Parts: sequence; C-alpha cells; structure tokens
Amino acid sequence: MSTIFCVTPEGKQLGYFVDCEPNESFVVVDEPPEDVRQIWQFPGWGSVVVDVLAAIAARRFTAEVAGITVAGVPVYTDRTTQNKLTAAAFRALRDPEYTVDWKCTNGSFITLNAEQITAIADAVGDYVQACYTREGELVAAFNDGSYTEAMLEEGWPA
Repeated sequence: MSTIFCVTPEGKQLGYFVDCEPNESFVVVDEPPEDVRQIWQFPGWGSVVVDVLAAIAARRFTAEVAGITVAGVPVYTDRTTQNKLTAAAFRALRDPEYTVDWKCTNGSFITLNAEQITAIADAVGDYVQACYTREGELVAAFNDGSYTEAMLEEGWPA
C-alpha cells in the first residue's frame, strides 16, 4: 500500500491517496505543501500568496473597532456600540431632554445629555467612515500597483 499526494492539473491540492493511479484528473507530486495555501507550480510548491485585499479589510476592521475618545469620553466603536449610538442619537434628536447612562471603555459610566449623545454618535460615525476611506485608499493603491506592505499600518485614524 502506497500513499501519494495529488494536485489538479492547475496545481490545486487534492490531498493524499492510497493505492491509486494518476489520471487526467490529477497529478502525483513528490511531497505535500508546507502550507495548505500553496499551489503546485510545476516543478514545486509556490510561495504562499497573501490575500492583500483580505488583509486590508481585516486591518480596517481592527481600526474600526479600536475605540476612540470624544471630548474626554473613551468610547467603544465596535458594531454593537455603533448601533446603540445610532439609536440613542435618534432618540436624542426627538427629545432634547433625553439622557442615557453610557458605559465607557474604561468600565466607568457617564450620564450623557442629548447634545453629548449626538456629538459622540457623529464622532464615532466620522471615525468609522475614516476607517473605510483608508481601506478604499489602500484598495486603490493595490489596484494601481502602488501598494506596499508598509502602507497597511500607515494612515489609519486614531
């Protein structure tokens, strides 16, 4: 009984097989890849291709949910908080007397009035949009060939 490693004619991995004969559906290769993301490039495994666009999107998400400080108030910017701020701001616009006890990123609570709620919601919205703007800039740089790996950590809002 012998085990062989096979790839498609395009170099995509099929896996290990026992006691089978190669045919037009797959090619037997000498060894498995070191990383499952590798493609067989005849006559050997290619380097791992990093999905740059996925890396850019992941970096944007990291920045997006990092949190900010608005007028001395440390605020979460995760998606749940974005939704809660939108709801609180909508209510604050309808009721100028509205207040809310808001939990800060440091674990403390602060009572915000309608004006403060609206200001924080606007700042978080602007911050999140700046994160998407930076992602768009990096995608454009990737598409036009000017992207460098160092750019991934540069230019994000804080």
